[in-house]
Amino acid sequence: MTAVETFTLSLAPQWWPLGDGSDPIDAVIDVLIERLAPELAPAEERGLRASLAVHAEWARTLAPGQRRSYALVRDPETARADALLSWRYGEAPEGAYEHMLASARAQTSTDTVELVDPSVVETRVPLGRAIVVHDVAYARTPGVQRPARERCIVAVFFDDSDALLELTVSTIDLALFDDLPEYVLRLAAGEELTAPGYPEPVEGTS
Repeated sequence: MTAVETFTLSLAPQWWPLGDGSDPIDAVIDVLIERLAPELAPAEERGLRASLAVHAEWARTLAPGQRRSYALVRDPETARADALLSWRYGEAPEGAYEHMLASARAQTSTDTVELVDPSVVETRVPLGRAIVVHDVAYARTPGVQRPARERCIVAVFFDDSDALLELTVSTIDLALFDDLPEYVLRLAAGEELTAPGYPEPVEGTS
């Protein structure tokens, strides 16, 4: 079997599944609340529903493909999701790596979005070559104050096929991740990680 057939993404249970975008998000949220936070107070439930819907909308703005998305809910009683994680498979035709690398390096601030500390890094994970794109984006909307959003995209080009795995994580909590690119790269490498904000277990302990 090829790597694309055997790869699995190992996510902590705090990453709530938002699905693949084919079902109405209200129905998806109904199921999530019923299964994962059935005792939530009405006010907190309303806030959490609204936050999950916002994260689902972020996912819909990403590139199309065989995509699945997740919202990070560390504590339902805070009435918010803290981050979006979305991944998709696609095809990488000849020249796709070079095209994506050039496109990532060409990204700059615009009249509507300011990019702070943008970076593009080439590296490898066990599956193949990877491009890591990371920045903090500020929306420039006259008269409207919007929170900055930290974003990271890791695109993995498989060694043994023309498959492309793209992982995207974004959050408006700029203190959530100690090192967002490292976190996404470790996910792309197939590691099983704790949710951000939780200590990782020490080797030899449970």
